[in-house]
Amino acid sequence: MLRLSKKKFLLSYRIKRKMNSGQSAINHQLSNIQFRTSNIEHRTIQTIILLFLILFLGCAPKKPAPEQSPSALWSRFWRNQAQNILSFKIKTSINYSSARHKNRILATIWGNLNYPIRMNIKAGIGQTISLWLEDMHLWQAYFPAQKTLYFHPDGQKGATALGYPTPFNLKELAMILLGHYRSIVPDQFDKVELKNGLWIFSFDLRSKVKKIVLNEQARPVFISGDKWQAKFSQYVQSSIYYAKKIILHLPGSEQAIIRVKSLQINKTPWKMQQLALNLPEDTIYIRMK
Repeated sequence: MLRLSKKKFLLSYRIKRKMNSGQSAINHQLSNIQFRTSNIEHRTIQTIILLFLILFLGCAPKKPAPEQSPSALWSRFWRNQAQNILSFKIKTSINYSSARHKNRILATIWGNLNYPIRMNIKAGIGQTISLWLEDMHLWQAYFPAQKTLYFHPDGQKGATALGYPTPFNLKELAMILLGHYRSIVPDQFDKVELKNGLWIFSFDLRSKVKKIVLNEQARPVFISGDKWQAKFSQYVQSSIYYAKKIILHLPGSEQAIIRVKSLQINKTPWKMQQLALNLPEDTIYIRMK
Protein backbone atom coordinates (compact mmCIF):
# COMPACT_ATOMS: atom_id res chain seq x y z
CA MET A 1 0.00 0.00 0.00
CA LEU A 2 2.86 2.36 0.79
CA ARG A 3 4.55 1.78 -2.57
CA LEU A 4 1.27 2.30 -4.39
CA SER A 5 0.76 5.53 -2.55
CA LYS A 6 4.21 6.71 -3.58
CA LYS A 7 3.53 5.83 -7.19
CA LYS A 8 0.23 7.62 -7.09
CA PHE A 9 1.92 10.60 -5.45
CA LEU A 10 4.66 10.74 -8.09
CA LEU A 11 2.16 10.33 -10.88
CA SER A 12 -0.01 13.06 -9.39
CA TYR A 13 3.03 15.35 -9.00
CA ARG A 14 4.06 14.83 -12.63
CA ILE A 15 0.55 15.52 -13.87
CA LYS A 16 0.35 18.77 -11.83
CA ARG A 17 3.79 19.83 -13.05
CA LYS A 18 2.78 19.32 -16.66
CA MET A 19 -0.43 21.22 -16.04
CA ASN A 20 1.49 24.07 -14.42
CA SER A 21 3.97 24.13 -17.29
CA GLY A 22 1.10 24.19 -19.75
CA GLN A 23 -0.60 27.00 -17.87
CA SER A 24 2.66 29.00 -17.81
CA ALA A 25 3.02 28.55 -21.55
CA ILE A 26 -0.55 29.68 -22.06
CA ASN A 27 0.03 32.70 -19.79
CA HIS A 28 3.20 33.56 -21.67
CA GLN A 29 1.38 33.36 -25.01
CA LEU A 30 -1.43 35.52 -23.63
CA SER A 31 1.14 38.06 -22.41
CA ASN A 32 2.73 38.13 -25.86
CA ILE A 33 -0.65 38.59 -27.47
CA GLN A 34 -1.51 41.43 -25.05
CA PHE A 35 1.89 43.06 -25.65
CA ARG A 36 1.45 42.85 -29.41
CA THR A 37 -2.08 44.22 -29.11
CA SER A 38 -0.81 47.07 -26.92
CA ASN A 39 1.92 47.86 -29.46
CA ILE A 40 -0.61 47.86 -32.29
CA GLU A 41 -2.93 50.15 -30.35
CA HIS A 42 -0.03 52.47 -29.47
CA ARG A 43 1.07 52.67 -33.10
CA THR A 44 -2.51 53.30 -34.18
CA ILE A 45 -2.85 56.18 -31.71
CA GLN A 46 0.47 57.65 -32.87
CA THR A 47 -0.65 57.42 -36.49
CA ILE A 48 -3.96 59.13 -35.70
CA ILE A 49 -2.20 61.96 -33.80
CA LEU A 50 0.30 62.42 -36.65
CA LEU A 51 -2.48 62.59 -39.24
CA PHE A 52 -4.37 65.07 -37.05
CA LEU A 53 -1.32 67.33 -36.74
CA ILE A 54 -0.71 67.22 -40.48
CA LEU A 55 -4.32 68.14 -41.19
CA PHE A 56 -4.35 70.83 -38.49
CA LEU A 57 -1.15 72.48 -39.67
CA GLY A 58 -2.25 72.27 -43.26
CA CYS A 59 -5.56 73.93 -42.44
CA ALA A 60 -4.18 76.49 -39.94
CA PRO A 61 -5.04 80.06 -40.94
CA LYS A 62 -2.22 81.92 -42.65
CA LYS A 63 -1.74 85.66 -42.81
CA PRO A 64 -3.11 86.75 -46.15
CA ALA A 65 -0.83 88.44 -48.62
CA PRO A 66 -1.28 92.22 -48.75
CA GLU A 67 -3.88 93.38 -51.23
CA GLN A 68 -1.65 96.29 -52.28
CA SER A 69 1.62 95.97 -54.10
CA PRO A 70 4.63 97.51 -52.34
CA SER A 71 4.78 100.31 -54.91
CA ALA A 72 1.11 101.16 -54.41
CA LEU A 73 1.51 101.12 -50.62
CA TRP A 74 4.61 103.32 -50.86
CA SER A 75 2.77 105.87 -52.98
CA ARG A 76 -0.11 105.87 -50.51
CA PHE A 77 2.35 106.41 -47.64
CA TRP A 78 3.49 109.67 -49.19
CA ARG A 79 -0.07 110.75 -49.96
CA ASN A 80 -0.82 110.25 -46.26
CA GLN A 81 1.69 112.91 -45.24
CA ALA A 82 0.10 115.73 -43.29
CA GLN A 83 -0.85 118.51 -45.68
CA ASN A 84 -1.52 122.23 -45.29
CA ILE A 85 0.36 122.50 -41.99
CA LEU A 86 2.09 125.79 -41.32
CA SER A 87 2.27 125.55 -37.54
CA PHE A 88 1.48 123.13 -34.73
CA LYS A 89 1.32 122.53 -30.99
CA ILE A 90 1.78 119.10 -29.41
CA LYS A 91 1.48 118.15 -25.74
CA THR A 92 3.15 114.91 -24.70
CA SER A 93 4.23 112.86 -21.72
CA ILE A 94 7.51 110.96 -21.92
CA ASN A 95 8.42 108.04 -19.68
CA TYR A 96 12.14 107.38 -19.82
CA SER A 97 13.82 104.31 -18.35
CA SER A 98 17.30 102.82 -18.29
CA ALA A 99 19.17 100.27 -16.22
CA ARG A 100 19.98 103.00 -13.67
CA HIS A 101 16.93 105.21 -13.35
CA LYS A 102 13.41 106.11 -14.48
CA ASN A 103 11.69 109.45 -14.83
CA ARG A 104 8.64 111.06 -16.38
CA ILE A 105 8.48 114.47 -18.01
CA LEU A 106 5.83 116.56 -19.74
CA ALA A 107 6.86 118.19 -23.00
CA THR A 108 5.01 120.81 -25.04
CA ILE A 109 6.33 121.28 -28.58
CA TRP A 110 5.16 124.10 -30.81
CA GLY A 111 6.45 125.97 -33.81
CA ASN A 112 6.34 126.40 -37.56
CA LEU A 113 6.84 123.63 -40.07
CA ASN A 114 10.02 125.26 -41.41
CA TYR A 115 11.38 126.54 -38.09
CA PRO A 116 11.73 127.88 -35.50
CA ILE A 117 10.50 125.23 -33.03
CA ARG A 118 10.15 125.47 -29.25
CA MET A 119 9.84 122.89 -26.51
CA ASN A 120 9.16 123.37 -22.81
CA ILE A 121 9.98 120.47 -20.49
CA LYS A 122 8.38 120.09 -17.08
CA ALA A 123 8.66 117.49 -14.35
CA GLY A 124 5.67 115.31 -13.59
CA ILE A 125 4.76 117.64 -10.71
CA GLY A 126 4.69 120.62 -13.10
CA GLN A 127 8.00 122.31 -12.31
CA THR A 128 9.77 123.73 -15.37
CA ILE A 129 13.03 121.94 -16.10
CA SER A 130 14.20 123.33 -19.41
CA LEU A 131 13.18 125.57 -22.34
CA TRP A 132 14.40 124.64 -25.82
CA LEU A 133 14.60 126.54 -29.08
CA GLU A 134 15.78 125.15 -32.42
CA ASP A 135 16.13 126.84 -35.77
CA MET A 136 17.97 125.82 -38.90
CA HIS A 137 21.30 127.05 -37.51
CA LEU A 138 21.31 126.44 -33.75
CA TRP A 139 19.83 124.39 -30.92
CA GLN A 140 19.51 126.01 -27.49
CA ALA A 141 18.40 124.68 -24.10
CA TYR A 142 17.91 127.00 -21.14
CA PHE A 143 17.75 125.62 -17.57
CA PRO A 144 16.12 128.18 -15.23
CA ALA A 145 17.35 126.54 -12.02
CA GLN A 146 20.96 126.96 -13.20
CA LYS A 147 20.35 130.16 -15.16
CA THR A 148 22.38 128.49 -17.88
CA LEU A 149 21.87 128.25 -21.65
CA TYR A 150 23.54 125.40 -23.52
CA PHE A 151 23.80 125.61 -27.29
CA HIS A 152 24.99 123.36 -30.12
CA PRO A 153 24.74 123.45 -33.93
CA ASP A 154 23.19 119.93 -33.91
CA GLY A 155 20.03 119.46 -31.83
CA GLN A 156 20.34 115.67 -31.67
CA LYS A 157 23.90 115.77 -30.38
CA GLY A 158 23.20 118.61 -27.96
CA ALA A 159 20.16 116.92 -26.42
CA THR A 160 21.95 113.59 -26.07
CA ALA A 161 24.98 115.22 -24.42
CA LEU A 162 22.69 116.81 -21.82
CA GLY A 163 21.12 113.51 -20.85
CA TYR A 164 18.15 113.47 -23.23
CA PRO A 165 19.18 110.62 -25.55
CA THR A 166 17.45 110.74 -28.93
CA PRO A 167 18.25 109.85 -32.55
CA PHE A 168 16.33 112.96 -33.70
CA ASN A 169 16.70 116.69 -33.49
CA LEU A 170 13.70 118.71 -32.31
CA LYS A 171 12.23 119.29 -35.77
CA GLU A 172 12.52 115.61 -36.73
CA LEU A 173 10.77 114.58 -33.52
CA ALA A 174 7.97 117.07 -34.11
CA MET A 175 7.49 115.89 -37.70
CA ILE A 176 7.29 112.24 -36.60
CA LEU A 177 4.62 113.13 -34.03
CA LEU A 178 2.73 114.92 -36.81
CA GLY A 179 3.01 111.92 -39.15
CA HIS A 180 5.24 113.87 -41.52
CA TYR A 181 8.32 111.85 -42.54
CA ARG A 182 9.92 113.75 -45.39
CA SER A 183 12.74 115.01 -43.18
CA ILE A 184 13.97 111.51 -42.24
CA VAL A 185 12.69 109.01 -44.86
CA PRO A 186 14.03 108.96 -48.44
CA ASP A 187 11.59 109.37 -51.34
CA GLN A 188 12.58 106.00 -52.82
CA PHE A 189 13.26 102.65 -51.15
CA ASP A 190 16.19 100.41 -52.11
CA LYS A 191 14.72 97.06 -51.07
CA VAL A 192 11.35 95.65 -50.06
CA GLU A 193 10.37 92.33 -48.49
CA LEU A 194 7.21 90.72 -47.14
CA LYS A 195 7.18 89.48 -43.54
CA ASN A 196 4.21 88.49 -41.36
CA GLY A 197 1.82 89.99 -43.90
CA LEU A 198 3.49 93.44 -43.86
CA TRP A 199 5.80 95.17 -46.34
CA ILE A 200 9.23 96.16 -45.01
CA PHE A 201 11.00 98.94 -46.93
CA SER A 202 14.77 99.35 -46.58
CA PHE A 203 17.11 102.23 -47.47
CA ASP A 204 20.81 102.67 -48.04
CA LEU A 205 23.37 103.42 -45.36
CA ARG A 206 23.22 107.21 -45.84
CA SER A 207 19.65 107.44 -44.57
CA LYS A 208 18.87 108.10 -40.88
CA VAL A 209 15.99 105.62 -41.17
CA LYS A 210 17.22 102.25 -42.42
CA LYS A 211 13.87 100.39 -42.37
CA ILE A 212 10.20 101.26 -42.19
CA VAL A 213 7.24 98.86 -41.87
CA LEU A 214 3.82 100.01 -43.10
CA ASN A 215 0.40 98.64 -42.17
CA GLU A 216 -2.54 98.18 -44.54
CA GLN A 217 -3.37 101.89 -44.32
CA ALA A 218 0.22 102.81 -45.26
CA ARG A 219 0.89 104.07 -41.73
CA PRO A 220 4.25 103.32 -40.08
CA VAL A 221 4.16 100.71 -37.34
CA PHE A 222 7.93 100.40 -37.05
CA ILE A 223 11.02 102.34 -38.08
CA SER A 224 14.66 101.70 -37.26
CA GLY A 225 18.09 103.18 -37.77
CA ASP A 226 21.59 102.73 -36.39
CA LYS A 227 21.18 101.21 -32.90
CA TRP A 228 17.62 102.50 -32.41
CA GLN A 229 14.07 101.54 -33.32
CA ALA A 230 10.60 102.98 -32.80
CA LYS A 231 7.20 101.29 -32.66
CA PHE A 232 3.98 103.20 -33.42
CA SER A 233 0.50 102.32 -32.17
CA GLN A 234 -2.91 103.71 -31.21
CA TYR A 235 -3.48 105.67 -34.41
CA VAL A 236 -6.30 108.21 -34.16
CA GLN A 237 -7.96 110.63 -36.54
CA SER A 238 -8.47 114.24 -35.51
CA SER A 239 -7.34 117.16 -37.60
CA ILE A 240 -4.72 114.72 -38.93
CA TYR A 241 -4.03 111.00 -38.57
CA TYR A 242 -1.30 110.31 -35.99
CA ALA A 243 0.01 107.70 -33.54
CA LYS A 244 -0.80 108.43 -29.90
CA LYS A 245 1.92 106.12 -28.61
CA ILE A 246 5.53 105.73 -29.72
CA ILE A 247 8.01 103.40 -28.00
CA LEU A 248 11.58 104.38 -28.74
CA HIS A 249 14.29 101.78 -28.02
CA LEU A 250 17.81 103.16 -27.63
CA PRO A 251 21.27 101.63 -27.05
CA GLY A 252 22.08 100.27 -23.60
CA SER A 253 18.53 99.05 -22.84
CA GLU A 254 17.30 102.64 -22.68
CA GLN A 255 13.68 103.30 -23.63
CA ALA A 256 11.40 106.29 -24.03
CA ILE A 257 7.62 105.93 -24.27
CA ILE A 258 6.05 109.01 -25.84
CA ARG A 259 2.30 109.55 -25.45
CA VAL A 260 0.60 112.34 -27.35
CA LYS A 261 -1.93 114.04 -25.07
CA SER A 262 -3.16 116.61 -27.58
CA LEU A 263 -2.24 117.78 -31.07
CA GLN A 264 -3.23 120.99 -32.79
CA ILE A 265 -2.37 122.16 -36.30
CA ASN A 266 -2.83 125.61 -37.78
CA LYS A 267 -2.86 127.04 -41.27
CA THR A 268 -1.17 130.21 -40.10
CA PRO A 269 2.36 130.40 -38.65
CA TRP A 270 3.27 131.35 -35.10
CA LYS A 271 4.60 134.88 -34.68
CA MET A 272 8.28 135.20 -33.89
CA GLN A 273 7.64 136.61 -30.41
CA GLN A 274 5.53 133.53 -29.61
CA LEU A 275 8.55 131.35 -30.32
CA ALA A 276 11.27 133.54 -28.80
CA LEU A 277 13.40 132.34 -25.91
CA ASN A 278 13.44 135.30 -23.53
CA LEU A 279 16.43 134.99 -21.22
CA PRO A 280 17.39 136.97 -18.12
CA GLU A 281 20.42 139.23 -18.27
CA ASP A 282 22.49 137.09 -15.89
CA THR A 283 22.24 133.99 -18.08
CA ILE A 284 25.37 131.88 -18.39
CA TYR A 285 26.11 130.72 -21.95
CA ILE A 286 27.88 127.40 -22.56
CA ARG A 287 28.87 126.23 -26.01
CA MET A 288 28.77 122.45 -26.29
CA LYS A 289 31.28 120.46 -28.31
